[in-house]
Amino acid sequence: MTEEKTVYLQLEVPENLRTRLKIEALKQGITMRELAYQILDEALKELEKEGK
Repeated sequence: MTEEKTVYLQLEVPENLRTRLKIEALKQGITMRELAYQILDEALKELEKEGK
């Protein structure tokens, strides 16, 4: 993550999605926050590339 101002993003997700995120973060040895940041950043870059 970059060193810029951060804000909280609060959202509701199904429990199984949270569990999957937690398990994957553990596998990668990173926090859920770091993994969520990576996932969102990569997905947004793809969407921006597609012009949607």
